[in-house]
Amino acid sequence: MSHLDLDVFHETIENCPTDFSNVAYQAQVIINDDIKIPDYKPPKEKIISAQHNIIINSVKPIKVSVGCGKGPGCKLLVKGNIRVGIEYSAAVPEQNVHFLHCDLPFRGLVISERCERPIPHQDCDLSKFDLYVCTEHFQLDQIDSRTIHQVAVLLLWLSRKPQC
Repeated sequence: MSHLDLDVFHETIENCPTDFSNVAYQAQVIINDDIKIPDYKPPKEKIISAQHNIIINSVKPIKVSVGCGKGPGCKLLVKGNIRVGIEYSAAVPEQNVHFLHCDLPFRGLVISERCERPIPHQDCDLSKFDLYVCTEHFQLDQIDSRTIHQVAVLLLWLSRKPQC
């Protein structure tokens, strides 16, 4: 993602940090939800495969005035969805293969690491940073023939743009 003042639907390409010295600020987001198969689809026997994409809907800097006694700064509110696609065999005699997709919303608040304080005022010019998303964990568990439990852990992180 090239700039951070965005308020539009944007599918991201995941990028996990290989060297945490490149991570200026970060947040971890847990998405823990049940996915229900709609009544118009057949019940599930078993999950065949799954995929997911991360959608960023908006990125907004929020000015804050207090943070561990360190003065004003900002936090970065990131809103999005994890779009989950599940291929499953139906629990019917023909055992047809069906596909289900759903969007599960998330919100993350990117802050400074130390003392959970805001991002310092001098770094609130977010044009100095690139925002990246990394799926650290993704898991689906079958609960019953119409319910799938989904857990994902996302890392939202800012990296400083190289200075010219």
